[in-house]
Amino acid sequence: DNCGILSLVQTSSPTAGLSSGSTFPVGVTTVTYTATDVNSNVSTCSFTVTINATPGVTLGTNPAVCQGTAATSISYSNLSGGADQYTIDFDNAANAAGFADVAYTNLSGGVINVTVPGAVAAATYNAAIKVKNSTTTCESGVYNITVRVDAPYTISSSAADMCEGSNRTLTS
Repeated sequence: DNCGILSLVQTSSPTAGLSSGSTFPVGVTTVTYTATDVNSNVSTCSFTVTINATPGVTLGTNPAVCQGTAATSISYSNLSGGADQYTIDFDNAANAAGFADVAYTNLSGGVINVTVPGAVAAATYNAAIKVKNSTTTCESGVYNITVRVDAPYTISSSAADMCEGSNRTLTS
């Protein structure tokens, strides 16, 4: 009928105590409203709200390699929120030096592999890693990392052979 509404009450739990604008908890929550008109006619309506957990990870130490090293890795642990993929976004300076961004790739084996360009200059390069739950498509925040590339050390001596007990000066 076309009667006025006497009341509209949220009757479901645990959301009955949530005020407008409140944050829903992680998981599936059913929200139910009950409407009563001025003639005491009652109607209910329900819907579900699904909040997925934000994926997360704990990254190990930033890698440091010598020039000429083709690859390195960053260890990871404590996956959360269903994290099962990662991406690496190098900054413009790292891209210009030859580091290539990595599209979402499956996490496996506790390490994230990083390809190091063969002729890259000795420097520290910056990147951002994100992890993702491929089922829910939820992404983590940014984890900033660095890859340090060190120049190799050269050691030389004026003598080609050294005898036991002799002293030589080595320079680098």
